[in-house]
Amino acid sequence: MEKEFLAGDEVGLFCIINSIEGHGGGMTIPDTALLHLVLYAVLNIFSFLTFADDKLKAKNNSWRTSEKRLLVYAFVGPFGALAGMKLLRHKTQKIKFKVVYFFLLLHILVIGYYLMPFLTG
Repeated sequence: MEKEFLAGDEVGLFCIINSIEGHGGGMTIPDTALLHLVLYAVLNIFSFLTFADDKLKAKNNSWRTSEKRLLVYAFVGPFGALAGMKLLRHKTQKIKFKVVYFFLLLHILVIGYYLMPFLTG
């Protein structure tokens, strides 16, 4: 039996997952989790774009983004920061930017901790 969705109901993929009847009590994710996922992706994209902007400024000898600011962005968006470092070859030789790997590991552990209830059933 099909379920009709009204405005304000679940969104996107989770709408489809939750609408399948008889799915055996499978994973359901609250709407707020989807919002958090989108915000987290935006933070990582912003982090990547900041590293890209700083790389462009370095090539053009213009006013640069401070390393402190780049590290703050790396803390909140380590996936984007590491992608910017690797893909753009930016700040890879700086010792203090090795901390980005620690930030990434920290985020992976926190994400894993919060996903554990969904993965174990």
